[in-house]
Amino acid sequence: MNIVLIGAGIHSFGRGQLADILQNSNLSALGVTLTLVDTDPVALDTMTRLAQRIKAHARSRIELCQTTERREALVGADYVILAVARKRMQLWEQDFRVPLAHGFRHCLGENGGPGALFHALRSLELVIPICRDIEALCPDALLLNFTNPESRTSWRHAVNVLNAGPWIDNLPASAAVEVPAIVDGNGIHPQAVGALPEPYAAYLRTQCAIVELVTEAYRTRSKKLLLQALLLDPVVNSIEAARKLLDDMLELQKAYLPAFD
Repeated sequence: MNIVLIGAGIHSFGRGQLADILQNSNLSALGVTLTLVDTDPVALDTMTRLAQRIKAHARSRIELCQTTERREALVGADYVILAVARKRMQLWEQDFRVPLAHGFRHCLGENGGPGALFHALRSLELVIPICRDIEALCPDALLLNFTNPESRTSWRHAVNVLNAGPWIDNLPASAAVEVPAIVDGNGIHPQAVGALPEPYAAYLRTQCAIVELVTEAYRTRSKKLLLQALLLDPVVNSIEAARKLLDDMLELQKAYLPAFD
């Protein structure tokens, strides 16, 4: 069994994943190869040394590998665990402070609110090429995505499931939802939870519409759709301020985003 951990150099993510995998006696008995992948060779070396220490402590038989070339690691992978970001704290601060400066009060600016739009665009710019590599090199692999904002980057390829059951009756079938699941040797089996109370469902349907707009805006590189997504957010109460925020953030983070027309 081949497990590939992409983003292993991120300390807040990699440490927990390494401990969970390398201390699992069932995985140790299966002849697992765990490949650590990161574009930062220094961070990757640090986490590989940590993995070796955890392996020794747990007396694990899991084989460890490391590489900065994800395509090399993905060939024949059975499971891909993904958490990627660039300049996480620096850009997250911009996601929070710039909308606030334009008069939009929001919480954290990571997974919801105006700031999450730009976080989602940056994450899609990283995740989509990885997903294309997975489709080409290990199409049967199960991808477990921990890249935030998960509700906006988990469409199609992730541990969060599409609401195709439907697992939640009063949310769109295209929504990525987090529901209880039974996991066994035959895979992941989401469990239906019925309908949510309508006040919660109504709010969530708005968030689902925002996700759809952001996804389509990224696919088509449409600045108009990005603006529409911003204007749907409940904390955005000014069209002009939303336009200015969009212009400012696209300029401020242009090194990490595609160009929008």
